[in-house]
Amino acid sequence: MGQPPILVQGGAVLVGRVDLTGYPPPTSVIWAQEPYKSAFNQGFVLPGNSIFQYLFTRLDGSPLFPLALYRYQRADGSAWTEVGGDLVQVSPLIETVAFQQVVVEGIPSIHVRDPFFFLHQAANTDTPHLYDIYLRDTQPVVAGSEYVYLVADYSADHELVRYINLPSVFVP
Repeated sequence: MGQPPILVQGGAVLVGRVDLTGYPPPTSVIWAQEPYKSAFNQGFVLPGNSIFQYLFTRLDGSPLFPLALYRYQRADGSAWTEVGGDLVQVSPLIETVAFQQVVVEGIPSIHVRDPFFFLHQAANTDTPHLYDIYLRDTQPVVAGSEYVYLVADYSADHELVRYINLPSVFVP
């Protein structure tokens, strides 16, 4: 019998982007002080009045909510020759993003408190203040596997409109 699969923390899907030029970056000293210390540890803070100005939208410009994130494991490119191929829901049905309006150093801002979203500095860019907003995959993944993510796009009355097929992701 072979070694058991190694489970690692789940992945994430890019759902938005924000340019924080002229705004304190999340790693700045301001976040180590109250009242921002708890804000940094429990979400992230962005300038503006709404998180939706930073999130990707449908082609008609409307917010991509409600949605749910799904994934399945691919055998191609995977260390595993046999995979179940089951479609797994890896986020709850998300109808909005939990945030509150705050003021940071006199700047109207929003404190995103939603545990399913997180901020990460954008890679492969010359803009150091560019951050990506991700939707968290809540389920563990198997190291050495390849996964395909799908975003289930629902209508306002919660009828499935379509699946948005995303590029596959390899978990080293």
